[in-house]
Amino acid sequence: MRESEFGQRVARTLRSQGAIVYSNVAGQYGEIGRPDKDVVHVRWRGFLELKGQHTKTGPKQVRVLRDLDARWPRHALQVRDLGGATVRVTRYASTGEKDDLEFDCGLEELLSRLALYSEPNA
Repeated sequence: MRESEFGQRVARTLRSQGAIVYSNVAGQYGEIGRPDKDVVHVRWRGFLELKGQHTKTGPKQVRVLRDLDARWPRHALQVRDLGGATVRVTRYASTGEKDDLEFDCGLEELLSRLALYSEPNA
């Protein structure tokens, strides 16, 4: 599945669960490195950088995710398509570590898992 199709599927799934999803498009008027989706929901809000199965994460994207994580820990995350209905969520911590927790889950349970992961004492 192409990354654009994956992004549409993620947005559609989150919207079906009551989230507001704003898409950010890089290009002539977009900011390079900015996460693909801004998500607002009563249980979770933050930024998602979406990746296809074989898409590489660029250094600017990692830098932006770390900068956002420094301001708002666990609310700027990468979501990678693993095929089927499974995704992998990764945090690029502001401390320079790639992740402090990485988990796989189904797309339908993504929002509830993000809410649990982002709790202060999680």
